[in-house]
Amino acid sequence: EKKHSLFTYYFLKALQGDGDENKDDKLTFAEIKSYIDDNVPYMARRLNNREQTPQLDTSDKNRVLVQY
Repeated sequence: EKKHSLFTYYFLKALQGDGDENKDDKLTFAEIKSYIDDNVPYMARRLNNREQTPQLDTSDKNRVLVQY
């Protein structure tokens, strides 16, 4: 809708709280990666009929990026 890439769209959705898998009001890099990995490839195939493999690398996957 706002012309973001799929990666950006789902990254922002994760930051808004959709990526908080365990609902502890803390969003870690691991949760963001999991949310993006679950959604971006599926939607790329569904909407654009193409493969897309997102990459999000960090040295500390348990680091909290956002706390609500």
